[in-house]
Amino acid sequence: MPVNGLLGDPPTALPAAGGAVRRMAAGLLLPAAAIALAVAGLRVSVPGGVTALAAVTAGLVIAWALCAAASAQARERTPQWQLAAGAVTVSVAAGAARIADRASGGQRHAALAIATVAGLLVIAAIYTGFNEGPDNWQSLWTCAIYVLLGATLWRARAVQIPK
Repeated sequence: MPVNGLLGDPPTALPAAGGAVRRMAAGLLLPAAAIALAVAGLRVSVPGGVTALAAVTAGLVIAWALCAAASAQARERTPQWQLAAGAVTVSVAAGAARIADRASGGQRHAALAIATVAGLLVIAAIYTGFNEGPDNWQSLWTCAIYVLLGATLWRARAVQIPK
């Protein structure tokens, strides 16, 4: 498939994966924000302290943010913004769930927030998979991770936490 404007034009190279500002935002600022928000979410005091689910979620968000930072440094085209913005989105959702638990003290809000994030991850994976197509293997791996994380969160929402 030619990358040129007309069929008679000579082929041209793909543009660079992104400038310095773009790499700085997607590779440093957004992942750092995701890590800071994940840590801040763990520091919210809730009845019962930090649960295993909250710790695992924060760990996954931190790993996701580090993957986004590494992906932004790659020379080939990668879903830089999707990875970085996804990590920030999940860290905000996890923090919001902890704040809701603190305000209500109930497990229903946490289960609802976790189910919402799980559903959004699966929807994002389906959309990204169709949008990027089967030729982009990095996108397919990202979609697989989204589905795995969504399935894990979906199963974890029903776990009863002892008081």
